[in-house]
Amino acid sequence: MTRYLDGATEGISAKGLGRLALQLDIPIGKPDAFKMTGEYQLVDNEIAPDADAPPFSSLNGQIQFTESSIAVRNLTARLLEGLRPFRSRRAPTGP
Repeated sequence: MTRYLDGATEGISAKGLGRLALQLDIPIGKPDAFKMTGEYQLVDNEIAPDADAPPFSSLNGQIQFTESSIAVRNLTARLLEGLRPFRSRRAPTGP
């Protein structure tokens, strides 16, 4: 994943339980043309963006992804003793 996210996950540590649903389509003879669709259900996880930042705890929600995109749904986490909702938006594309 790190390669496909341009290194965005380097330095992040995570622990907790979850459920993964994954569908892969890897054409014979053309592995670079693969298609991937999936969802990861976070169940009471903890994620630390780096060693110096406070962790997000009690993290629950869904991460949906394809070979070219990622989105979060219904994500909540405890940060600095408060429960916070988080939302994602697609970044604008083009000029």
